[in-house]
Amino acid sequence: MAHETETLAGYVAELKFEDIPPEVLERAKVLTLDFLGSAIRARRDVFRCCHCRPRSSSTPAAGSSTAPRVSRKPMTCDRR
Repeated sequence: MAHETETLAGYVAELKFEDIPPEVLERAKVLTLDFLGSAIRARRDVFRCCHCRPRSSSTPAAGSSTAPRVSRKPMTCDRR
């Protein structure tokens, strides 16, 4: 088949929501929620690992009440 993308695009362009079987819609919902849960958990875990927790970028001067800044950029961890 020489025009797979074109054939698929034509099929999708003509597809109506009502044509999608209920079990396919249900499975798509489950997979979408699973993906979102995994993404949220992964994002949270980046900052919870004791080995890759963001470090202070500076320390306050003596007598200063300013708290140190903490970098929020994700870090990788080799200790899992």
